[in-house]
Order: sequence, then C-alpha cells, then structure tokens
Amino acid sequence: MIRLVLHALILAVAAGPVVAAAQEPQISGAPAGDAGRVALRAIHGNFNAEVCPRLTRAERQQNGSIHAVCDNGESFRVFRIGDRIVAMRCAAAARYGIEGC
Repeated sequence: MIRLVLHALILAVAAGPVVAAAQEPQISGAPAGDAGRVALRAIHGNFNAEVCPRLTRAERQQNGSIHAVCDNGESFRVFRIGDRIVAMRCAAAARYGIEGC
C-alpha cells in the first residue's frame, strides 16, 4: 500500500502544480458517497469517457480508496491527494511494480 501511495503521489505531483517541499500533501481515501458515482466522476474527471464507458464494479477499500472496474476491463484506484481526487489506472501502477491495485 505504501508503494502505491508513493507512486500515486509522484504521478499526481508530476501532473499537477509544483508543491513546496514543506507542504506535503495528505493522501487519503476517496470522497464520501456512493462508491460507483464517486469513482466514475473521478475517472471521467481524469480521463476521456472512452477509457471507462461504463462502470461494472466499485468497491470501497479499508483505507477509504475505491477499486473500480469498467466494462472494457480497465481498472482504477480512486483516492485523494490533498484536495485533488485522483483516478489511477491499475495498469499504470503495475508498470511501476505496484501489485494489488
């Protein structure tokens, strides 16, 4: 889990504005609410709708993140870094050696 969080932080910071070293962003679970709605909103906010045409499963994990699976087989982990909601492709996590997305 720590490797997932560290890699997600690297990806999110690289894609977003530069954060001062003294301001470490908080990594936390996905926002409250229906897991499917939260996940789909995050996925479509981070990717084109074609990447996940329809959500088939969304399960909130013990750490508050959401594991979501789309009808095309693509899977994501949804969580927050600071105020930003992040949807990370599990395939991308796997390329960084992170298992169990």
